[in-house]
Amino acid sequence: MKILHTSDWHLGQNFMSKTRRKEHESFLKWLRELIDEENIDVLLVSGDIFDTGNPPNYALELYYNFLKEISKSSIKSIVITAGNHDSVSNIEAPKELLKLLNINVKGTIDAEYPGDNLIEVSHNGQIQCYICAVPFIKERDVRFSIAGESYEERNKAYSRGFKKYYNDICSLAAKKRGDNKVPIIGMGHTFAAGCNTSEGEREIFIGNLGKITANSFPEEFDYIALGHLHNPQKATDNELIRYSGSPISLSFSESSYDKQIILIDFKDYPDDVEIESKKVPEFQKLLRLKGDKNSVLSSLKELNDNVWVEVNLINSVPDTAFLEEIREIEKENSFDILAVKKSDMNSYLVKHGEKDVQTLYDLTPNDVFDKRITNLEDGEKELLKDAFNEVLMRVNHENS
Repeated sequence: MKILHTSDWHLGQNFMSKTRRKEHESFLKWLRELIDEENIDVLLVSGDIFDTGNPPNYALELYYNFLKEISKSSIKSIVITAGNHDSVSNIEAPKELLKLLNINVKGTIDAEYPGDNLIEVSHNGQIQCYICAVPFIKERDVRFSIAGESYEERNKAYSRGFKKYYNDICSLAAKKRGDNKVPIIGMGHTFAAGCNTSEGEREIFIGNLGKITANSFPEEFDYIALGHLHNPQKATDNELIRYSGSPISLSFSESSYDKQIILIDFKDYPDDVEIESKKVPEFQKLLRLKGDKNSVLSSLKELNDNVWVEVNLINSVPDTAFLEEIREIEKENSFDILAVKKSDMNSYLVKHGEKDVQTLYDLTPNDVFDKRITNLEDGEKELLKDAFNEVLMRVNHENS
């Protein structure tokens, strides 16, 4: 049995005024062809199918046309879970209709009924595997708020609830499996402590709340297909817990590494299992140019590809004359300059007589708040920081 793991498509993303429509069309076409070439049995999509909860019509059209097309292929089951960017109602509204095409969508969980998210994949009357289709778990899904709780207490309570839910759904899968020699697959959309992030990822929670570790998952899982982080990687160096990453670069910080999806081939379970990364073609090149004015200008003059460019200036500011010059070069070529930023602005300002200067590029919302309460007593600081983290977390939930 062959399983394909992907995530974080972010259909409908508007990238610095640029649409990603052609890239997503190309990716989905490539994915359809790969499914046919590899004779894939199960497709897993671990969250953030859309970039926003209210995606543009063309993104919805891409999504449903893709599902319609691959339902005609060799594929036996498609499982899609919601991420923090997705609207639960958007994902789950057509679920009964999609079931007729062997497509299961899961937008939320009920901690009391883990069986709601357990999917049995069968073919010709034979059970192939069990999939624990867990979407992004919100704090309210696995715990109740308690007045007066500290941030640390909330963090521990969420981690306990997260771990308990995965234990419950995995135990149920193991019970249903019985003596059948078939794999149990987990899915999730979360942030594993110690993993690499990029600028394109929205924090799911603030601080350490919601960060999980490898021991948050039961050992009975034969593979765990994660989403949320755009950089493909193993979670806590565990071969069986992986992020597939996003199929296209969603920020300039992601342009330095290859994109991929993951093929898990259960040739002879449990003795012969192969995990292989499949490189996704680059459908639109992104380039981050970093240097002083002269080196940036020199690099731009040599660039003649259809590339989207971010300029990062070191030890200087992008004055009017510089901006005019790069725009003139841009007019004569096929590349687009989407952003001009001041890199390492601290070094520049200190060199020119300023001391201890930071720009907002360097700071997180928590950094700004910490500076605002610097002169308060320690006890008062802790109370305000807890309250601020609560507000920030609620804002993130509302925007998810």
